[in-house]
Amino acid sequence: MPIQFEILQDLRLRFVTISSVIEDHELVETFESYWRSPQYDKSLNVVYDFRAMPTTRTSTVALQEVAQLSLEVHRDGPAVKNALVASVDVVYGLNRMYQALVDRSPNSFEVFREMADALEWVGVPEDRWADFEAKISGEVVLRQRSPVFSLSPEEPWGERRKHMQLDCWEFKSCGREPGGEREAELGSCPAATDASNYGVNRGRMSGRICWAIAGTLCGGEVQGSSAKKSRTCLACEFFERVRLDEGDHFHLVCPGPR
Repeated sequence: MPIQFEILQDLRLRFVTISSVIEDHELVETFESYWRSPQYDKSLNVVYDFRAMPTTRTSTVALQEVAQLSLEVHRDGPAVKNALVASVDVVYGLNRMYQALVDRSPNSFEVFREMADALEWVGVPEDRWADFEAKISGEVVLRQRSPVFSLSPEEPWGERRKHMQLDCWEFKSCGREPGGEREAELGSCPAATDASNYGVNRGRMSGRICWAIAGTLCGGEVQGSSAKKSRTCLACEFFERVRLDEGDHFHLVCPGPR
């Protein structure tokens, strides 16, 4: 069973382990059945352990469906803490998206890389962490980061273009790239000028991770912080195209220095 639920009543904690890649229907059906069960206790803090997941195939539609279900089930419940722990970049990023989707919940949601940090946040006493020793140490947990294509702006353009895919300004025809027809009117888009993510998702500048870049202008208005953009970007045709293009190598969040 890829999803396991464990109740620790003395800690007032539910520990949920997601140990492998699961299909959309299985994800939605499992949580709907569990959350709607008459025995379901809404008053427990929760730790979700995603660290054993090597990647994810969860669609944006399924993620939104689970988020909406959570909002519906927990809207009248007590305020509890939900810690989501993931090591692999794409899984970590998906959890960040989920966090944004449930921001209207009475519950608190935080995403962590380390189990010890999550346990501390939900209030598990440090002298009880030994009960979670394997979970903290990651002895049976796969830890990896998705590979990033090593592409340098200094490479000859012909060589770089062999690896590159369509960037957001090309897909959207917004004209806000340097030299674009609307650059003088609207200014250059940060996605087309921020070189810190060059090569991520096989894009130039930040052109294939634009959803994680603050201040982009889509739909005629500045989208603000990446967290506030999450709902809009999940429904974006370009976001879904990049996710499908990159498969297991997809980066949902900026990978940082590498």
